[in-house]
Amino acid sequence: MQILYDADCGLCRVSVALLLRWDRHRSFEAVALQSDRAAALLADMDEAERMASFHAVVADGSVLSGSDAVPAVLSALPGAGVLEHASRRLPRVTALTYGAVVAQRSRIGPLIPDRVRQWAERELERTP
Repeated sequence: MQILYDADCGLCRVSVALLLRWDRHRSFEAVALQSDRAAALLADMDEAERMASFHAVVADGSVLSGSDAVPAVLSALPGAGVLEHASRRLPRVTALTYGAVVAQRSRIGPLIPDRVRQWAERELERTP
């Protein structure tokens, strides 16, 4: 599964690094939204739509975006069954939570300590 994220967003980078660390099965490939690969994977979207949220490209090639992608991402993570189930059963709560975080990402990002940012950089560099 490809996880497409905003490489210019500190919170996004740390979030994807956390997912990669949790992903013991190496199911994910992190792809920056600003890359040519992302443009090819999301060819049906204009740039504004691409940059509006994170996206997941699942095994059948379909694209899930924002809170709609959360259950699919959680389904690939070991031990995330309860969270996946909750995100599927409570899609409105998932959407509200995701929306609230996205709306505040420019405020949250600067609060991330440098050591955490550096750790995230190392995690993102380790991915294929």
